[in-house]
Amino acid sequence: MKIAVDIDGVILDMVIKVCEIFNERFNKNYTKDDVKRWEFFKDWNVPEEEIFKIFYKAYEESMTLPLIDENTLYILKKLNNQNNVDLVTARNIKYEIHLIDRLTSLDFKKGVHYINLIHVESKPYDAKIRLGYDILIDDNPNLVKSAENFPDIRILLYDQPWNRYVGEVKNVVRVYNWKQIGKILL
Repeated sequence: MKIAVDIDGVILDMVIKVCEIFNERFNKNYTKDDVKRWEFFKDWNVPEEEIFKIFYKAYEESMTLPLIDENTLYILKKLNNQNNVDLVTARNIKYEIHLIDRLTSLDFKKGVHYINLIHVESKPYDAKIRLGYDILIDDNPNLVKSAENFPDIRILLYDQPWNRYVGEVKNVVRVYNWKQIGKILL
């Protein structure tokens, strides 16, 4: 099987850093749990361009991003032994070196934990679905809407505060940690 694994929100806990930078800039006190939807910047009354600047700053500081789950490396290695796993991200490619440095510092190894690192545009939201993977592991709730049009693709929606409003869809399964992902796919 071909498996696409998102990075931010599935492997690395990016939103913690985004909140930290946002709070410093705007003298606020937001946490990850305050991010209730994908386009949370609208709730926080900030233009999308400003939130992109904050994300770019967070990308530059990738070395400080925590791993979401201590079982990630172990499960990814097992998955990649039995399948073809790619890391697929909507991060701007300009920040790829920061991402690779962080993954390397966490002992991610190309060829062991994944085959390729692939960048896609952040919009349209269904760009990852159109790449032809059998399974997507992602935290983007907008993929769920698109999933109905691609019944052969299975999505494991990694539970995050910004996707909890999403209801059940036939080919989408909500997952809460990497052990659960392993139980489903191994």
